[in-house]
Amino acid sequence: MAATGEVAPPGGYTISGSITLAAAPADVVAWLATPELLDRWMLGVDGIEVMDEGRPVLGARIRAVTSSGRHAGWIFSGEIVELSAQRVVRRYALDELSTGGVRLEADTSGYARTVTYDLTPAGDGRATQLRCTAVTVIPGLDAAGATAGAGKEQKTLDRSLERLEAEVAGRPRGLIGRFRDTGLAPAAF
Repeated sequence: MAATGEVAPPGGYTISGSITLAAAPADVVAWLATPELLDRWMLGVDGIEVMDEGRPVLGARIRAVTSSGRHAGWIFSGEIVELSAQRVVRRYALDELSTGGVRLEADTSGYARTVTYDLTPAGDGRATQLRCTAVTVIPGLDAAGATAGAGKEQKTLDRSLERLEAEVAGRPRGLIGRFRDTGLAPAAF
């Protein structure tokens, strides 16, 4: 599940990972597009709020609330902009930043994240090769900031995909798994 070294956009970074899931692509799409299921595997997210009917349809919107554990938080809104049995694409905007429980007055309008899930049938069609690519743009972000952000979020993406694999397979998360999931970077995938 390592990053592929894709080209990063100016003022941003790209992370990616892949995993094989023991479910057909049509079943995996539900895990990628249904808010209640996202909340079960997406790490670094404190909660997912439904902004519309909550169904996995084109245009469906969610709000992902994250925190770093250091009293800092981010609220992202996401919308499904492409939805098929082979691909799910969600675009995120950054709605709010806070620290110490105080909302920061910051221009978040230039932030953009596009998360693309590509699904390919594997084996006899009862499994899916899933590739997730997240492209993040933050105006004014320098190369050092991009490297730091990408490194932390890559770990979160890798663990999130492992968690998705366990959820799809119906394996409960044990104590060690819960411990491994703490301290990861807040991110919305």
